[in-house]
Amino acid sequence: MEYYKGDIRTMQNKATKDKSSPWLTQYSITFFITCLLAYSLHIYYGKSFIYSEESLAGDGLVQHFNALAYYGNWLRSILKNIFVDHVFTIPEYDLSIGLGGDIITTLNYYVLGEPLNLLSVFTPVAYTEFLYHVLVIARLYLAGIAFYLYCIYHSYERERILPGAIIYVFSFYSIAISILHPFFLNPLIYFPLILLGIDKVLKERKPLIFILASALSAASNFYFFYMMTIFMVIYCIIRYLQYHYKEMRLVLVLREIGRFALYYFIAILIAAPVFIPTVIAVYSSGRVGGRSSVPILYELIYYVKLPIAFFNASADYYSYLGYGAIAAIAVMLLFLKTKWKDKIGFKAAFLAFIILGGRRLKSEATLYRVTIVIGIFLNAFGFYTPFPETTYSIMESLERHGRIYAEGLLVY
Repeated sequence: MEYYKGDIRTMQNKATKDKSSPWLTQYSITFFITCLLAYSLHIYYGKSFIYSEESLAGDGLVQHFNALAYYGNWLRSILKNIFVDHVFTIPEYDLSIGLGGDIITTLNYYVLGEPLNLLSVFTPVAYTEFLYHVLVIARLYLAGIAFYLYCIYHSYERERILPGAIIYVFSFYSIAISILHPFFLNPLIYFPLILLGIDKVLKERKPLIFILASALSAASNFYFFYMMTIFMVIYCIIRYLQYHYKEMRLVLVLREIGRFALYYFIAILIAAPVFIPTVIAVYSSGRVGGRSSVPILYELIYYVKLPIAFFNASADYYSYLGYGAIAAIAVMLLFLKTKWKDKIGFKAAFLAFIILGGRRLKSEATLYRVTIVIGIFLNAFGFYTPFPETTYSIMESLERHGRIYAEGLLVY
């Protein structure tokens, strides 16, 4: 009997793999075709992904490219110390960084902690530009894979996942930010995995994905991890109510909170060698603690441009929406093709996101787009730009054809 069960399990796993392989092939082909179209002007005019417009700061060249090249040299120096000089020495301070700076805390914001950037150790400085371009495309590609893993776990039909993934990966935010600040794409990869981890904890009591995805996010960039933590909590509350509403008791709720707090703490411990020094450095800098006058609302022109920004990049403050006509139709169908009682909680939450308003993480929804105070809170009290596009993008992608699920409300 056990042998028979094993055969059935093997057959099920094989069937799943057989179904996933065609989807991956279809996604890969569609991704690269869309990628060529999205960046066709760069190709036609021979432009680089390394943003270098001096009048607009040119962070791509001044910061991101230099950080990647420096990171490769730094990793190679560590390997040289260990395998050539036979001394386990990790350079921690460099006088050539500004007037002198800590290497780990400086590089963490840009490159240190992200696994893909480890490829720089194999890349000579002369070829860093090539690696820079490859990493931009790789991040976009992996974002679609993460989106697929989340959707397939929730039994979305595969033929619906593909267009959703393309909308998610190639929103205007992704295209614009891939040139301006390419590491801002990382939340598009991590956040679906974190949400998938939350679901697996609540449904299966399996915390591995949640811990690893959270640890990776914390190690990669504390700033985006802060934002994602806010939406982790919101998503977890919604999911818990969905899964365990009928059996909800105070003792069980407190137990669930304690369980997630433990997993979250373990993730922080895993990322601690990079995460803790960076947080300490940030809170000990001269920019923390300063006072500034912050208005409650944005300028009037911002609110005029915001609805149009759903289709393009017309709004200011990094409100890179640009989800296109398909996403707009999906939102309309959500309200027009369902009874008013159907999915009423998600409709209400969607409208709340629109009213409250967000910006840059593509994971912050329109939530803080309307009020500056919320924008500051979601941006770790550092900016009052409407930041979280990630949450909003997942939401729009999963709403395709008006089918909004619990997954779609906060998942981007």
